[in-house]
Amino acid sequence: MFLVPVTRVAILVLAIAAVACATPIQVHQPPDAPVRAVGKIAVVPFSLGQPLTTRTRAINHAESIAGRVTSQVLSAFSAYPEITVIPPGDVDRVISAGGPMGAPTSPKNIGRALWEIFGTEAVLYGTVRRYDARQGGDRGVRKPAGVWFDVELRSMEGQLMWSASYDEIQRSVAEDMGSFSRAASRGFRWISAEELTRYGAQEVVDALIRDSESWK
Repeated sequence: MFLVPVTRVAILVLAIAAVACATPIQVHQPPDAPVRAVGKIAVVPFSLGQPLTTRTRAINHAESIAGRVTSQVLSAFSAYPEITVIPPGDVDRVISAGGPMGAPTSPKNIGRALWEIFGTEAVLYGTVRRYDARQGGDRGVRKPAGVWFDVELRSMEGQLMWSASYDEIQRSVAEDMGSFSRAASRGFRWISAEELTRYGAQEVVDALIRDSESWK
């Protein structure tokens, strides 16, 4: 007599579990993207997107935010020692120094300059679109943290190989059942923008490495 209700409950639980596995990350690989093994990646210092600069009063504060996001993405690569990463500081010096024709500005020229100096096989660019600090504590907030950044992996010729976007404004489980697994992994607490960035950076880098395995 309880078969139908139990079956319905089981289906509901499975459906919730499936949704809960979803993450606030969108990944895209162009159908005509160059496919090649990538063992050495140069990380360009992330830039600021228009939505962030228009909302940020002090531009130096906004630039420090871009630096924080860049650092979190760089740290996320440490989980993959098989990938050699040229850090943003070294990349920035190459781009800023330029040469007889001036500093390289296009992805193609940047890629060529980095390949000549470091022998890199791909370049990772990033843009920070949102970085809203949490207002309140980890058990209750007036405004939750929100982070949004995009990344692009380009070949040394400047062609887009892979891209991803991480966009999350933390929500309670009551508001978003799909956030249950993420909330559980975070101890069911409200996290800071820095923690949210760390989470997003690791998810993005994990996705990049996972997808790049098929390029070998």
